[in-house]
Amino acid sequence: MWLYAAAESMATESETLLLACESGFIWRSFHNVKGIPIACVKDIQPGDDLVLGYRSGGAVKLLARFRVGRPDKPIDASPAFGEIPAVWVDEFRRHGYRPDPKVGVLVGIFVEESEPLAGQMPYTNRNALSKLESTQLLPLKSAIVPTPIVAATALSMPSVLSSTSLRTVSAQAPQCSWTANDGIHVGMDVGGRRQKGFDLCITEWVGGVLKTVQWKRIPHSTPLPPTSTLRAFVRDGNLAGFAAVTQASASATAAALWREIQQLDAAGVHIDSPSAFSRNLLGHGRLCEKESLTGVSFQSTPSIACGNEHGGDWGWLVYGMIAFAACVHKGQLTNADWIGDLKNGTFARFNSSGIAVRECFPTATISVLRARRREADVESSLALHVQRAEIQAVLRYLKWGVREVKLPGDALYDRADALVAALGALPHVARGFREVPRWPSRCSRWSGAQGDEQSEGSFVCVE
Repeated sequence: MWLYAAAESMATESETLLLACESGFIWRSFHNVKGIPIACVKDIQPGDDLVLGYRSGGAVKLLARFRVGRPDKPIDASPAFGEIPAVWVDEFRRHGYRPDPKVGVLVGIFVEESEPLAGQMPYTNRNALSKLESTQLLPLKSAIVPTPIVAATALSMPSVLSSTSLRTVSAQAPQCSWTANDGIHVGMDVGGRRQKGFDLCITEWVGGVLKTVQWKRIPHSTPLPPTSTLRAFVRDGNLAGFAAVTQASASATAAALWREIQQLDAAGVHIDSPSAFSRNLLGHGRLCEKESLTGVSFQSTPSIACGNEHGGDWGWLVYGMIAFAACVHKGQLTNADWIGDLKNGTFARFNSSGIAVRECFPTATISVLRARRREADVESSLALHVQRAEIQAVLRYLKWGVREVKLPGDALYDRADALVAALGALPHVARGFREVPRWPSRCSRWSGAQGDEQSEGSFVCVE
């Protein structure tokens, strides 16, 4: 685990965090003016955790935790450092960031999978980048007040979505289920890596109680092209071109996934992924991702309307969109279907195939259940399997929040997240729960034509 303590001499606290989340890079020169590697930079590796903080006086304020990834264009000296994409160069320069003295271009640490942090810790190190023992964060846990990443800009931005269009969206959203029916519901945790693929949590509910639960992993047998080859299509809004280069993988993946779901005779599928690209003219991120929920950091879905490339590796969300298309088209995904789904989204058709299909973010579901104090109700529904490690993990989520419990990279928590997604079944199988699509009452950093938010879709929370 590493700490990067940004200095006040460059971007502000909120700008530092926003740049990291939207560009996928935390600026850091690899070499000093003599061409020698700066302290620690040679040691940081893909897969490491990196905590982003902001220095002030003798302390550093914690902002977020990221997973270090592999950039599209790594520099020769490090697999974790890469050249900052050309579309972001002017923005970084505007804040005073300088090129690497030896490489001659702006470089930084490539980051993804962000989680919010808050609180502060003493900091006297002269270097911005330093090794951080995980135990150094422990004393802060009881005092941390989670801060959603979008909160830094949410308060000052005017609303661009009228109350009329919000009412229209609500009327078209998937309707709440008030009649409890026994049945099988599948929670799905989506991965971008070929070997991870889809983690399915297959749950059977009887009388509002979880009767049986099992997990199954389905690797991606026909992988998508790398994200680096897809960025320009999304930047330019060229969805026909995007469909052409992803069709082979999308159709094969959809067919294989639907074969698994069809065998289960599932009543619902609850997928941990955005169902469509953003239509945001102002930048990346869908309208629903501008929602502020305690302890939740949204991934800022790439926009097909802002003209900028999105950093990070977001191939996993394309697999998620394929999963939605698989359910809507029952595994028969033609090129025309795939283009149509990319252009119009699938949110408005989440009930069209005879099963309930929902977009479910586990961190958001846990946040809302905790806010509504539904912990005991959920525990009662899971009581028959309370000894399972995955059930215990979910109960700890409910008690402490996801970021306090989850260990990134641990397969146990992939299964736990799939189980939380499967909790989207509760409004369908148990009385006293309801499902609510999340649309912010006022939006920040989002603008689009009327109806764009419907094409983008929304995650659905259980209350």
